[in-house]
Amino acid sequence: MKGGFDCSGFAWRVYKLQSYPGAPQLLNTLRGRTAAAMAGEVPKRRRIKLARLAPADLLFFGPGGSRAKAAQVDHMAIYLGNVWLINPSRYGVALAPLAGWYGNRLAWGRRPLSEAGL
Repeated sequence: MKGGFDCSGFAWRVYKLQSYPGAPQLLNTLRGRTAAAMAGEVPKRRRIKLARLAPADLLFFGPGGSRAKAAQVDHMAIYLGNVWLINPSRYGVALAPLAGWYGNRLAWGRRPLSEAGL
């Protein structure tokens, strides 16, 4: 099957396009359309480090890991907890451990649920 989501499209589908009864404010949390734009929406003081990640946080990846600038972010995923994430891949939406490529390139996390007051 052709088509599917890229990483930012997947995040938009989950957080912005999906209807959540009782949580309409979540629709207004993400504004950017790319991984870099969504990464840049969160001020440095609100960026979440690996040790503080919680399920449903957005993860941003870029060259240099935590030293990456928002404009360098080239991938994103959703954190599931226990060092696992979900993201689109060439095989479809897949689970992956936050290790190897992901662990080396993790720049920071973002907490959309908290930003929406949930």
